[in-house]
Amino acid sequence: EAVEDAEASVLGGRAAQGTLRIRSMPTFATHQLAPLVPVFRRLHPALQLEFVLSMEPGNLLDGGIDVAIHVGELADSSLVARRFASTRWIICAAPSYLEARGIPRGPADLAAHECLNFPSTAPWSIWSVRDEAGAARRLKPTGSVAANTGQMLLAMARAGAGIVRLAEFHIVDDLRAGRLVELLADRHSGVADPIYALYNGRRHLTQRIRVFLDFLEDAFSQEPPAWQRDAAERSGTRA
Repeated sequence: EAVEDAEASVLGGRAAQGTLRIRSMPTFATHQLAPLVPVFRRLHPALQLEFVLSMEPGNLLDGGIDVAIHVGELADSSLVARRFASTRWIICAAPSYLEARGIPRGPADLAAHECLNFPSTAPWSIWSVRDEAGAARRLKPTGSVAANTGQMLLAMARAGAGIVRLAEFHIVDDLRAGRLVELLADRHSGVADPIYALYNGRRHLTQRIRVFLDFLEDAFSQEPPAWQRDAAERSGTRA
C-alpha cells in the first residue's frame, strides 16, 4: 500500500494497480456497473476487477472485499459509506398480465392479484405506498411465488406471472420499451432509497479503492440520475 501511494503521488493518481474486489447486489452490478467497466478499464488499465454478486446479509466486506455497493438504509456499522445515487421502487406488471387480470386502482386492490415478491425475510419484501389521504403505508402483499433475486422476479413479471416491485435502475429499459407498465404511480411513497459505496475506514485507503470511489461519484453525479430523468419523461408522456 505504501508503494502504491508513492507511485500515485509521482504519477498524478494514475498508478492504481492490483486487484479491486467489488461486492454488489446482482441487479445493480449487471444493469449499472457492467456498462461502466470499459470506461473504467481505459482509465486504469493496470487495475484488475473482481465482482462478487450477492444478496446475502452479514458483513459486506468479508472475504477480502474492498468496496461494497449497498441499496437502502444502513444498519449501524463501522464501515464508511459514500452515497453516490438513489433509486425509487416501482410497482409494475406486464401488459399480458393486466389484460388477463385487470389493473389495480389502489393498494387495497393488490390483495386480489398475484404479487411476485422477495422472501419475507428480505427488507425489500415490504412495499411502501400512500393511502388516499397521502399518508405513508407499508404493506406486504400476498402471493404464491417469491425469489431472492430481482432478476428472477423481473423474468417472471415479463412472462406475465404477476405484479412486482423492483428498483427503477433495474427496470427502466423495460418500462421504456413497454414490456412492463408502472402501476399505482399516484400512490408512490415518494421516497427514494440511497445507494452507497461502503469501505473499511479502519485501514489505509488504497489508491485502487480511491480511484473507484471517485469514478462512481463522477459517473453518477448527474442530477437526477438517468433512470429518474427517464421517469420524468414517462410521466410527461402519460400527462
